[in-house]
Amino acid sequence: MKLVRELLQLSKLETGKMKAGSDAVDVKKVIESIIQSLKYQLSDKDITIIKNIDQNLPRFMGDE
Repeated sequence: MKLVRELLQLSKLETGKMKAGSDAVDVKKVIESIIQSLKYQLSDKDITIIKNIDQNLPRFMGDE
């Protein structure tokens, strides 16, 4: 469902019906979200991700 939502947003961006936003993004939150979304696929293949994220990572401007 998330993929469909992302494709619809991309379509709106391309047709000019929606503007891309730029906000401060928490890098740690993005990395953790990516790892969480891959968790089950990786566990099926006996792959473990070990994360070591610096707590002082700066925020950057972007779109989550």
